[in-house]
Amino acid sequence: LKSNQYLSRFYAMERTAPYKTVAVSGYVCLSEYSKLAQTWDNPLAQRPLQSFFSIGELTLDCPTIHFVTGMTEKAGDPNTLILAYGVADCTSWFVEVDKQEVIDL
Repeated sequence: LKSNQYLSRFYAMERTAPYKTVAVSGYVCLSEYSKLAQTWDNPLAQRPLQSFFSIGELTLDCPTIHFVTGMTEKAGDPNTLILAYGVADCTSWFVEVDKQEVIDL
């Protein structure tokens, strides 16, 4: 893992103060970015930003710099989350994620 590789985690907190952390996921990366970027005509989105890294037996292909900036439940679909994230401080993206997949992390 490179020292400048960004990774994300989900975490859950208590519903009331003092809002202690009650669960933390393993590392998460947004690996679908590279496939999506190739379909977009923005040159900033198409620059090579991928970084392969391994955690145990698992090798991931993720944007080197990515940062989740928002998360909300999808309107009309309580089983889906929408994540807002940036890549390389250049482009913004949204992705839908099944809530159960997050819980299973």
